[in-house]
Amino acid sequence: MTPSLYLYSSQNMKVKDLKKQSGTDWEQLSTMTDKEIDFSDNQELNEDFFANATLRMPEAKKAVSLRIDPDVLNGIKLTGQDIKQE
Repeated sequence: MTPSLYLYSSQNMKVKDLKKQSGTDWEQLSTMTDKEIDFSDNQELNEDFFANATLRMPEAKKAVSLRIDPDVLNGIKLTGQDIKQE
């Protein structure tokens, strides 16, 4: 079975995300104080949590050089993704 390749440009992702309806009543939320907001479904972060927590820093990004066929490059460009060529 051949895996599918999905390419989304940042513009396509924004349009796709905008189609989803939010269940949040943003107008009501904007008028509420912090004390009025129900945080009961959020776990409280107490001393036990931080005693077992581990700080993990992300690794630095790696520079990559890739040689591909011109027709593959043109196909990627048609998706609208930013391509940096040097």
